[in-house]
Amino acid sequence: MMKLNSLKPLLLTFGSLCALNAAAYDVELVGENGSKMYFNVDSATQEAAVTCFAKQSTSNNAAYIGDVVIPETFDYEDVTYTVTSVEANALYYCNNTTSFVLPETVTSIGERAFFNCTMLKRVHLSDAITMLNKNTFLSCSALEEINLPASLGSIGQACFSDCRLLTGVEFPDNCTLLENNAFYGCASLKHIVLPKKLSTMGYRVFMECTGLESVTFGDLLGTIEISDFENCTALKTVHLGKGITNIMQYAFSGCKRLSDVYFASTTAASSYGSSFYDSAPTRRLHVPNTAVDNFHSRTPWNGFSEILPLQCATPKVTCESGGLRLSTTTNLKYTDVKESYTYTVLVSDAEEGVVTPEALEDFGRLQLTYDVYATATAPGIEDSNELVASLCWLNKDLKLYGDGDVPGVETSIDTLPAQRPVIVESQGGTLTLSGLADGERVSFYDLSGRQLGTTVASGDSANFTATPGQIIVARVASSSFKLRVR
Repeated sequence: MMKLNSLKPLLLTFGSLCALNAAAYDVELVGENGSKMYFNVDSATQEAAVTCFAKQSTSNNAAYIGDVVIPETFDYEDVTYTVTSVEANALYYCNNTTSFVLPETVTSIGERAFFNCTMLKRVHLSDAITMLNKNTFLSCSALEEINLPASLGSIGQACFSDCRLLTGVEFPDNCTLLENNAFYGCASLKHIVLPKKLSTMGYRVFMECTGLESVTFGDLLGTIEISDFENCTALKTVHLGKGITNIMQYAFSGCKRLSDVYFASTTAASSYGSSFYDSAPTRRLHVPNTAVDNFHSRTPWNGFSEILPLQCATPKVTCESGGLRLSTTTNLKYTDVKESYTYTVLVSDAEEGVVTPEALEDFGRLQLTYDVYATATAPGIEDSNELVASLCWLNKDLKLYGDGDVPGVETSIDTLPAQRPVIVESQGGTLTLSGLADGERVSFYDLSGRQLGTTVASGDSANFTATPGQIIVARVASSSFKLRVR
């Protein structure tokens, strides 16, 4: 609690100030560092509001000098007052304020409260603040640091406009509204992550933020408004949220260094030819693999120099002519980027889990199994999810062929490879076996030899569902192999 400094003489001074200078305050306090603060009080509610020294801006210039720390409470005329607000224009043109700290009791700040505080560098807001009004910090050209409390739901029109030294803003997730020009001309902002719950942006919110290099949107915003990022000349990377359905005129106009736009939506947002007017001609668009063709047929997206998938598709593995072949369905039609693979093939841990002698009688000697790990990769595209598959070699019998002239007489033998490959992929408990013959039967056992079930191949593949993490044995004809269910 703060006490009035020299209470009786100060009260006498109040009277003369009111008469001579039309003072705007009820109470003057002097802080520990000598800084003077001014309040209006409400005796009925016992609440106090930070206010200005005088209504005229030229007179107010001499108030709130240096580092100012507002107290939570103070005593005045035998009443304890709690500071709960900052009035509109309270520090209007206070050009000698260097920092300002609000107590946790403050719940509201009026319009233009810190307008044109040209020496103000640091501000600490109360965690009880739920909104910032329009022009609150307008033209605070020296402001470098400010905390935005978790309770903040909206930022008003031109609230931080022309705060040219503001280097970073950490938005609370619960903020839903940024009004027109909220950060116009904040030239020192570099990286912006917009609130997760942001649903509305006004016009020109970040226009002329010439130092801004990247911006990331949440998924609830539907429209990027007119000129929101116009002339952000350092902007290189934009991550659009899934909810974007409209990008208005000149939204990214003049972003001459824009190189990559990432858009997680499968639907091409409605946009205008001017949305990216005079932005970098070599910009690239990254969208889901299944949406590449859709974006390529829509304006202005087809004006991007390249359209790439956000992520390479998970590779498929087949065994052809005695070797493994990896392939994907990644859509690379609209780029010169080439895909490649990184892979590892390891002998499976055949000793994991105990197979009883009785079980071996049921499904026979286990064949050797290899684990295959593969990832698709391409420049400028996120690596694919990792493929994990098992390669199993099954015994293959000799086939006898007749010559066709003498029924039942076999005159030639075509010796085929002694083994044939089967590839097994496992995801979410579902096993997919490929390399089988149509109608071929596959039986599955646990390690004790108990049969878990069977499946029959359709075409060259078959599916079976088991418990993830379980080790089972699959038997095809006379061959058996061990598998881990993933």
